[in-house]
Amino acid sequence: MKLNQNQKARVSKLTYENVKYCETYYEVLDHVISALESDNDESINFHEKLNRIWDKDFGGYENLPVLEKEREKEVNKRIVRRHWNYFIDYFKFPLVIGTTTFIIAVYFLANFISRNILISSLFLTAFLPFLLYVFSYFRLKKFNLIKPSIKDKKFNSFGCQTYGVLNLVMFLPAAFTDNEPSQVLRTATYLPVVILLIIVFSIYSLSYFRLYKETFKMELSK
Repeated sequence: MKLNQNQKARVSKLTYENVKYCETYYEVLDHVISALESDNDESINFHEKLNRIWDKDFGGYENLPVLEKEREKEVNKRIVRRHWNYFIDYFKFPLVIGTTTFIIAVYFLANFISRNILISSLFLTAFLPFLLYVFSYFRLKKFNLIKPSIKDKKFNSFGCQTYGVLNLVMFLPAAFTDNEPSQVLRTATYLPVVILLIIVFSIYSLSYFRLYKETFKMELSK
């Protein structure tokens, strides 16, 4: 059957009300519309066909959030696995050549630039994943996208991880010394730690950016 604009709007509204993420919204919407347009059974009307598709392919409206939650867990596992694979790629040929060059450059620059610039570089690399999450949030608001992305939710946790590691490195030594947390990283003893964190956070962020470009499907239909 050929759907008119009102019918498509009805499908869109029902989908919007029953899903949480934009990945789910577009996949379910496309699936339902395609199923309706390929259904040539003239013995039942549009609403009956629509309910039949929801029941047959998704187990009913009330079951869709359950399916979405299950798939969200699977997608999160795939995101973490892909991110780790991207991270490891920087230590494999040919990317390891660039990684080695970057490590050497950071090491030598750390001995020539001021400690303030070095610490600022550390904080910048630590906050890069979170900044990307903030960018995605404002992109959602600016372009009035239908639903938040499942990637954005997971990427928020990625951004918090680097921030958490940085806080751990600052506050844990301060608990056993007389130094303030803000001064721990400025001591000469922690220069190798600062260099190491800049390198790790930079590679972490690069793999994060590569992952952000990927599309992860929910695949809720049976």
